[in-house]
Amino acid sequence: MTTVVYDGDAARAVAGRYADAYLIARGINGIGGVIKGFGIFIGVLMALAGLVSIAKGGMGVLIGFAMLGVASGFATLFYFFGMLAAAQGQILKATLDTAVNTSAFLSTDDRAAVMSLRRTAAQAAVAPSRVASAASWDCQCGRSNHWSHEKCPECGMPATA
Repeated sequence: MTTVVYDGDAARAVAGRYADAYLIARGINGIGGVIKGFGIFIGVLMALAGLVSIAKGGMGVLIGFAMLGVASGFATLFYFFGMLAAAQGQILKATLDTAVNTSAFLSTDDRAAVMSLRRTAAQAAVAPSRVASAASWDCQCGRSNHWSHEKCPECGMPATA
């Protein structure tokens, strides 16, 4: 069986693509949280208005209880839709994790970097790595740079040199 070694540019391109996709997944998950928070916030405001109406008495009691029902329905509906949106973000993250884990372009350290997984001190002591990953590149000046930098910020050397 032949082992294929890809150049750093291909690995950086793949890592960049995955990083962009993870950004979208986190955004979708965040939008779901905002939808849930909005539903709860508006539901609480409507419930407070209903309680104020009940406190006034008279016909306001009937209107107040109706507002409480509408508030709980509104909050429940928006919370449900927020959960659906957040679930889509989580599904996308899980799909990306599978794609990254099976990518032939990335090393184990690259996969961990792309998935934003951190190595513990014990793991780092067992398997130290001196090789730049696809998520970073080492410049001739000794600085390790993020994969998206085309030039070293310290000395100005291009990444492909």
